[in-house]
Amino acid sequence: MIRSRGCNQMSSALLTIITPVLNGARFLPDAIESVAQAARRGVPIEHVIVDGGSHDDSVEIARKAMSRLGSPITRVLTGPDTGQANAINRGIAASRGTFVSWLNADDVLVPEGISNLASVMRESLTDVVLGRCRFVDLAGRTVYTPTPPDPVTPESLLRLLSGWFAGRSIVQPEAFVRREFLERFGGVEESLHYTMDHHLWVRLAAAGAVFQAEPIEVARQLVHPGQKTADNIAVAKEMLTYAEAFLAERSETQERERARREIRTVAVRVKRAGTMTSVLDRVLRSDSGAQSVVIHGQCLSIPHELLREWARTSRRHQTVLLAGLDQKNRSRFMECCPSKRPPVIVGRLLDVSAQFDLVVASRAGFEGVPPGFDATRLLKPGGKLCVLGATPGGRLCPSLRSIRRAIADRVTFDAHTLLDEPVSEGVMSNLNVLGKFREFELPPTCRVRFIPDSAAGSVGYGAIAQRLGLQDTSALSGLTIVEL
Repeated sequence: MIRSRGCNQMSSALLTIITPVLNGARFLPDAIESVAQAARRGVPIEHVIVDGGSHDDSVEIARKAMSRLGSPITRVLTGPDTGQANAINRGIAASRGTFVSWLNADDVLVPEGISNLASVMRESLTDVVLGRCRFVDLAGRTVYTPTPPDPVTPESLLRLLSGWFAGRSIVQPEAFVRREFLERFGGVEESLHYTMDHHLWVRLAAAGAVFQAEPIEVARQLVHPGQKTADNIAVAKEMLTYAEAFLAERSETQERERARREIRTVAVRVKRAGTMTSVLDRVLRSDSGAQSVVIHGQCLSIPHELLREWARTSRRHQTVLLAGLDQKNRSRFMECCPSKRPPVIVGRLLDVSAQFDLVVASRAGFEGVPPGFDATRLLKPGGKLCVLGATPGGRLCPSLRSIRRAIADRVTFDAHTLLDEPVSEGVMSNLNVLGKFREFELPPTCRVRFIPDSAAGSVGYGAIAQRLGLQDTSALSGLTIVEL
């Protein structure tokens, strides 16, 4: 811990601003300067910076700023912590201001607004004073302007769809909590990673805290891809761990029941969105288990390296599906990858689950399959999928991320979405949503190809259904099935 010099010591600060930081050197200087500007306006502020073990220049930036004459920084705490909530609690313990707030390293205060709100706080007898916070992007453009709920109650804070996620929310840098009220509860809940602020407001409201809201802009929160709250599925899932418990302690009212209904709707959406995004998560992670999806750039035939790989492991491929392949590719596969059980050869992919060790499909194999079709669902555990003929380009990774984000956002929309529709198990996955996308590029751990189809001929559905162990042939209806 480093102590400040001279006028940095503030024994009677009105405001404590705590900035938890971990590798935040890119944004931290702006956060520090915004607090310093508020202090230069005469606001009695102590600024405590808590670094959780950064590997960049965050600590050096904080120390250098602290050494400047008139800096409001009174502490720079360093060393590992157990997360953001633990860092905030460390800052609370090391500070003395009458009102406490925290400002993340990628957010800034609005000095004039802080000065105006400080005048309100000097006269206020309430437990929590709220200003306003505007969300901005990296270019400084406004993207979101929430307002606090009125009144602030556990029920209004737990109306997740029509309240919190609809813009009736409290943003943490706009909220200033009286110290004695905050310390009574031991600070913020350290087991939470995303929603310790929401949990705190609900807890304070449930304990009878009085909230005073003023229409004064006091902070700007940066919206950027790197922030941890960008994943609405994770945020909503964490809220669900405590939301029902708080409501259980409240008396029966229409507001309570409305909040409970919305919580349960969000719970259903979180579950369904998790099913939809599970494949995307595997593909997007660098340690993805997505060897089942093989992606290579553009080609018109099965790559030699894949044929060699499959030949070496052909004994493990007990069940093989070839979908939409032309005569040349079918012949090459049969020559290089002989097996005791001949492959199932179809014009398009089957709608069955966990039946195949290896699936090789062309683009034609995907034509006419139902919306939301997930080709990986065909695979047994450890199975592999190869799709032939992907066009080159950088669109799939951005598309995957944007699709995953869109699915996550739909968890929190106050609208009827596909996440509210009952669907059969396994139908919803993120690869289902990719049905309209035709340009693919994935990390090296995944390879895919597409080629045109010229399959012809057919065999009886009964034989194929029997081979697949199906009770009936309805899953095969309308398919062109060919077999060599």
